[in-house]
Amino acid sequence: MKLLGGRRIWIQLGGGAIASAISVLFALGALGQFRAAARIDERPVRVEGSVSHVPLKKGEGYEISYEVDGRTYRTDDISLGPDLTRQVRVGLPVPLEVAADDPSIARVAGAHYPDDDFFPTYVLAAFASAVAAALTLWFGRRPRPGAPAPTGR
Repeated sequence: MKLLGGRRIWIQLGGGAIASAISVLFALGALGQFRAAARIDERPVRVEGSVSHVPLKKGEGYEISYEVDGRTYRTDDISLGPDLTRQVRVGLPVPLEVAADDPSIARVAGAHYPDDDFFPTYVLAAFASAVAAALTLWFGRRPRPGAPAPTGR
């Protein structure tokens, strides 16, 4: 007895489930960036940070150190933007905006999100994987041309 069209349907359901899980993960990443930006926008505090570490490999994050109310914070997940990236070096001053209620949430002054480079990527990947999940499930339920119709047994 073949259950729900056999092995093919389970492979397609598995593919749809994986694409759905990827969609949820990327959507949560975008939501995290959006929430961090909203917390900064609520009551932004401008501070002057400085680059404290420049990575040896391109593509790794720069470490930015900054001080708020006598306490030092460090972040390595901020996009510096093209202007600062071209001149990056240890000690380079970086204008930052931090959330008043949680100074560990920071972004470069003038940026929309803490990591401007990845927010659009998160949204696009979430949308694309949701479409892939829908298409996988849609085409998975339709029989192939020339295949016998399922009998329901």
